[in-house]
Amino acid sequence: MNPTQLAIFGSFRKGLDCCVQIYPVRHEAAAIRTPFRDFAGDFLEIYVTREGKVTDGGGTLNLFHSLRCYQDYLDYPFRADFLSRYNINEEFGEMVCTDLSPCGILLYAQGLSKLRGMFEAHPYGEEA
Repeated sequence: MNPTQLAIFGSFRKGLDCCVQIYPVRHEAAAIRTPFRDFAGDFLEIYVTREGKVTDGGGTLNLFHSLRCYQDYLDYPFRADFLSRYNINEEFGEMVCTDLSPCGILLYAQGLSKLRGMFEAHPYGEEA
């Protein structure tokens, strides 16, 4: 690598570092604000329980219910493959990370971000 490439890599790494924040939330959990965006353009947050479980706190499926696209999620033919590819396991209404390695957690957050934008909302006035 030449010095310019290494400098740009260093800037990229610093940018990631600046975008990730952690703060305490209820039930002795911690929220991690990621640089990834959800469907509305907000930063995606994931949660870590006291025991070390990484989860979305139920936010993804609640979002799908509120946007009335939960059935689209259930009918997605590649759902199992998508979840597996991004280290996501659906457990009791939450999306849980299955690989707690650094790359595994990063892939999990990226997958959640992507998943939240995959299905179109169905407004109440929409005809069946």
